[in-house]
Amino acid sequence: MAEAADIHPNMRAEQAFQTIAGRCVERFRRHLAELRQSWDAEALHQARVGLRQLLAAFSLFRPMIGDDAFPALRDRSKAVVGFLGEARDLDIILEAARQPDLPAVRSAVSRLRPHRYADLMRRLEEAGNPDLAEDLQEWIEHGAWRTCHQDLRHERLRRFAVRRLDRKLRKFRKRSRHLDSLAPRPRHKVRIAAKQLRYGFEFLAPLAKGPKARARWKQLVEPLKEMQDALGKLNDMRSETRIAPRIARESRSAAFAAGRFMGAEHARAAALLRQAAKAARRLRRRQLFWR
Repeated sequence: MAEAADIHPNMRAEQAFQTIAGRCVERFRRHLAELRQSWDAEALHQARVGLRQLLAAFSLFRPMIGDDAFPALRDRSKAVVGFLGEARDLDIILEAARQPDLPAVRSAVSRLRPHRYADLMRRLEEAGNPDLAEDLQEWIEHGAWRTCHQDLRHERLRRFAVRRLDRKLRKFRKRSRHLDSLAPRPRHKVRIAAKQLRYGFEFLAPLAKGPKARARWKQLVEPLKEMQDALGKLNDMRSETRIAPRIARESRSAAFAAGRFMGAEHARAAALLRQAAKAARRLRRRQLFWR
């Protein structure tokens, strides 16, 4: 993610995008190299965060960066996020099962993990994926998008960002209005939108000039983070439900322990949904830091 010192309101929008996106790609590249060497859970998480932040930057700067190469690069990035997420699901369960009475679940997941990671490594080496970071960096620096949309590219960041943040926050407030009554799939889309909006606010934090604007920035980011955390835990439960049958096949004790674990996790679902809906209501009342 770009440091505050790298972004300022009067820079060109294209310069801001290149700085932000370049940092996201570097984060992905650095942690992916570590992941290939160590199969480390934190390296996997950080590589995935780098690509998710990049997708948020794509969404924020979308009107300016559309060229013929963009859709394929975005789709390749989304696919790798998906591969990484499938492996991360097991790590999330492994962490959640660190309770003293769940050794059978931990043991079962620990046996499944090397197979899932080996599959991840194989998919990362398939056509196009090994070169994704290099292809992204080349496009950010020299892509055809830098020869079109000149009026947007040369616009000052503050002016460009005001329009984009106004639109994205308005759409998000509408989408999250009845959050507690949404089905799981639309609710999952709200979670992704909350994450992208939060990343966008963090990218553009330097637009919050002065104590009042910085306080407004914080008041917008906090409910988004709360929504993201609560909805993320609900999404983890969906992943656990998908993986539970594989855990149960490992042994009778694993099947019994997985059932207890799932029951305890899902008992929290209603409270998490209320928490997310409450945060969404708070977000609708917050003032904007960029105006």
